[in-house]
Amino acid sequence: MREIVHLQIGQCGNQIGAKFWEVIGDEHGIDIEGNYRGAAPLQLERINVYFNEAYSHKYVPRSILVDLEPGTMDSVRSSKIGPLFRPDNFIHGNSGAGNNWAKGHYTEGAELIENVMDVVRNECESCDCLQGFQLIHSLGGGTGSGMGTLLINKIREEYPDRIMNTFSVVPSPKVSDTVVEPYNAILSIHQLIENTDETFCIDNEALYDICFRTLKLTNPTYGDLNHLVSLTMSGAGQWQLLNGPLQARCNQSEGEIRHARPARWLRWSARPRVEAASDRAGVARWRSLCARPPRKPGLALPAAATAAATAAAARSGVRHRHPASAPGGCVRFPRR
Repeated sequence: MREIVHLQIGQCGNQIGAKFWEVIGDEHGIDIEGNYRGAAPLQLERINVYFNEAYSHKYVPRSILVDLEPGTMDSVRSSKIGPLFRPDNFIHGNSGAGNNWAKGHYTEGAELIENVMDVVRNECESCDCLQGFQLIHSLGGGTGSGMGTLLINKIREEYPDRIMNTFSVVPSPKVSDTVVEPYNAILSIHQLIENTDETFCIDNEALYDICFRTLKLTNPTYGDLNHLVSLTMSGAGQWQLLNGPLQARCNQSEGEIRHARPARWLRWSARPRVEAASDRAGVARWRSLCARPPRKPGLALPAAATAAATAAAARSGVRHRHPASAPGGCVRFPRR
């Protein structure tokens, strides 16, 4: 089994991460106490990608939760998903970063980084065949941007041959009025370029557009946005969790999507995302919807931009065909 170590950094990263584990737990049939309550053997087939099996056949997320202030950790512990996590994997400081990238990267974050790396090493040592890391953070906050990129650097130094993927929330002036968010993002981006293999960009503004225009929510909350991101993250990781023609390791899917080393910034989409009263659409309809730019959670591209490569995965009762036997030899998306 090729395991993934999951890290969530800062307030934003931990809030999204908590929703992500709710979704992953539901898909695998794991309740909040770590017991398997599912009904299909497929749910346990690749559960060790994200979970460690503890005593009494209980499953514990292979997750490390980090923040520079205790409030976020207390919130996760007291949530309904809190008992699922390993208590030793909660790591926090006492002062916070105050939306300051330098405090997260050089001062408060640097003082806490060795404690985090000790937990990372423990999780890696418990893996049979470590595949890589995935990290959730915000580029606008001080902890997620500053300490998040510091942690990525440290992990890259110790595990240079493992995959490093990030889910990075990019600041938007329409969602937040914190004046230093653009500076934090700029200071983080070059670190991601140097030390990550895949970066999935998450745009809060695009998420709000999805909630308003597609899901018809009149007053979306951060919980709605986080749930939307967690569902898309779950879909992005299905190639490692399920058997089928698209089953692949992280580095295989990475090689299929990007051919040049600098092209590691990925734009993603998931369908169906429709209001409850809508009719269900077929695969061809979903494929067409995924290629439309306005409702993607990732950053918007210029109208003249061209995608170098695309990959599409369909779940549920879909009949698969090899690309060589399909008309045209490949999956075709409509031109923009």
